[in-house]
Amino acid sequence: MAPILVAENVDAGYGDVVIVHNVSLEVGEGETVAIVGPNGSGKSTLIKSLLGFARLFHGRVFYEGKDITGITPDRAVNLGIGYVPQINSVFTNLTVAENLEMGAYIRKGRASIKADMAEIYQMFPELEARKRMWAGNLSGGERQMLAIARAMMANPKVLLLDEPLASLSPKAVSVILSKMEKIRESGTAIVIIEQNVKKALDSSQRGYILVAGACIMEGDSAFILSDDTAKRRYVGLKA
Repeated sequence: MAPILVAENVDAGYGDVVIVHNVSLEVGEGETVAIVGPNGSGKSTLIKSLLGFARLFHGRVFYEGKDITGITPDRAVNLGIGYVPQINSVFTNLTVAENLEMGAYIRKGRASIKADMAEIYQMFPELEARKRMWAGNLSGGERQMLAIARAMMANPKVLLLDEPLASLSPKAVSVILSKMEKIRESGTAIVIIEQNVKKALDSSQRGYILVAGACIMEGDSAFILSDDTAKRRYVGLKA
């Protein structure tokens, strides 16, 4: 499986404060990779530094084999890197349909956009039933579905999801995870950042555990879930 997104020896943070220390990451085409760890471990900062939302002090970033270190967020979207932030992920004063249209703002060709919106509604029938509803009136799970669907309207090759399961009901979590699997099966690679370690690893092929800004374990998700130390300290299961 060829890597589509690679980060090498990244130091990142905000202002003059370094939060992430010497972390490397690799995402293969069509796979789901989980970045997990406790709150404040640098998970979101790592991903934001790859896209230009956080400061990259040291390291290199490659996308489809090309060096994109220091890229700006708008350029990243144009290249095919989708991003769904943890908060403020939808336009609450727009309808569901208008939010999806905003997701395709970088694209040309009304016919292809219309066709892709039809595919999105097939993948997210819950959104089609609410396409004329204000996004601000959606439930938490529906908003998260809309945020992911809107990012997919840009036809990304890799989708970065920051805490997509946060504050959702168990039923909504299951729905979001099932949508993620459909997206992966369609060929889009996914990076999921989560505090819910077990859910994230269960739904991914490989995982990275960050603690205090450093990667303390990486490998196949099944291996991490079976490792006694990981289960006891990070996954919340009995070893």
